[in-house]
Amino acid sequence: MLADTATICTSPRSLARNVPEPFHATITPHKSLSDQAGRRLRICLVTASLAIQIIFAMAGLWVVSAFVALDSAALIFAFVAFDRGLRRHEDVVIENNHVIVNRYRGSACIFTGRLPLYGLSVKCHDDPDFGLRVLELWHRNEKLEVARDLSPPERQSFRDAFLKALRDAGVRPRMTTITSPALAPSQRGSARSI
Repeated sequence: MLADTATICTSPRSLARNVPEPFHATITPHKSLSDQAGRRLRICLVTASLAIQIIFAMAGLWVVSAFVALDSAALIFAFVAFDRGLRRHEDVVIENNHVIVNRYRGSACIFTGRLPLYGLSVKCHDDPDFGLRVLELWHRNEKLEVARDLSPPERQSFRDAFLKALRDAGVRPRMTTITSPALAPSQRGSARSI
């Protein structure tokens, strides 16, 4: 499951030294539509909007046509803004006795966090009904939340691979798991129907 969204790869620096990194994961958000399918959906919406506008304009109801055009423009703007939000990724690397977390929007790095391996703590927020909700790395008072774009089962696979890489690097981090209370059977049905 980890291979779907977190890809193990090698950085150019480790290729130049011919020494593999202990761990490098690139995490990207989930997309339900490919870029091509998203374009097709937008084209279908614009075509339907144009057809509605032409029909109402020919009937002399230009006001309806104008509002349909505004609605279509707002919908296209929302799609474009949503697609921009999905053009992000997070790199988690173990290198030079540090965990380095870089977050990118497009090709621009918007955040860099760096924690030393020794003294590192891993804090998990686990929910018995939904799985691993939050994964945090702590060193003293510094906190980095990682793997935010993964689903709970993928986050658990990521955590297992990350901890294995830390053990392979000779580091045994302190693990803390915070478990939230499970929903009662009577609450489960009502919580899911909302």
